[in-house]
Amino acid sequence: METIKTSMDRNGRILIPAVFRKELKMKPGSNYLVSVENDELKLTTLDKAVDEMYEIFTKHKNTENSVEQFLADRKEEFELEEKKEY
Repeated sequence: METIKTSMDRNGRILIPAVFRKELKMKPGSNYLVSVENDELKLTTLDKAVDEMYEIFTKHKNTENSVEQFLADRKEEFELEEKKEY
């Protein structure tokens, strides 16, 4: 990973070196999310953030289905056990 020194201007803007802008295909007018994680500044494209949220939603959705299936299986087992007792 390459490291390049840059600076902040009076207006709080930080120059992203051209080599990184090209590598990340950054274009003027593109939207980004900025956050701080572990004392580091993180810059993420809005598209990537949406993709990550979709993945989390999809994973959670599948988990809910698994829980519902688990509960349905336990209910079926319980009903079978009740029939055996009579």
